[in-house]
Formats: sequence, structure tokens, C-alpha cells
Amino acid sequence: AELGLPVWNSHQAATMRQVAPMITPAYPAMNSTLSVSRQTLQILHEEFCRGHNIVDKLYKDFQRGDVLDEEEVESGEIWKELFEPSDFFIGYPHYLSVCVVGPTQQD
Repeated sequence: AELGLPVWNSHQAATMRQVAPMITPAYPAMNSTLSVSRQTLQILHEEFCRGHNIVDKLYKDFQRGDVLDEEEVESGEIWKELFEPSDFFIGYPHYLSVCVVGPTQQD
């Protein structure tokens, strides 16, 4: 049902700084990643590649018949490397923290 709400379109986005559009699947279609910059897109890409390499190695090991210990598979230990805590504060030692405070809770 058309409700007259603005819908995302690629022609309009081309004139804006939308470097990683991820469009919502429901009406109205909108870009859910407006705040992604080229720098954050690069970080996302690096993390996606890191995850792909880990999963690809597990898959290739499986294809070669290098079956992992059944206990590791059942416990989820094989995914440990994929879900290691982030080294964000080591990789990015300088960052900005913003705290917004108003005179009252309503503000």
C-alpha cells in the first residue's frame, strides 16, 4: 500500500554520500546505513574478509577430510577464532567519546 512516504532510489543516492547502501526490505525502502563513511566501510570490509578467511579455512579442512575433533564441533570450539573479542582499542587507539547531558531528564 502506497502511503506517500519517501522511498530510497539509486539515482537520488548517487548524488549523496551513501557509500554502503543497505536497503530495508519493507515499505518504505530506506538506506539503513546512512552513517557509514568510507573509513567505516573499509573497517567493515576488513572484518568481513577476516571472517571469510576463517570460515574458508574450516571449509577447506573439512573438504580435505581433516575432520576436526567431534568434541570441538559439538562444543562450538571450532568457531572460537571467529568470535574472539575485538582488538578495537588496540587497532584504533584514538577515538572520540561524546556524552550529551541535559539539565533535566526530559531534555
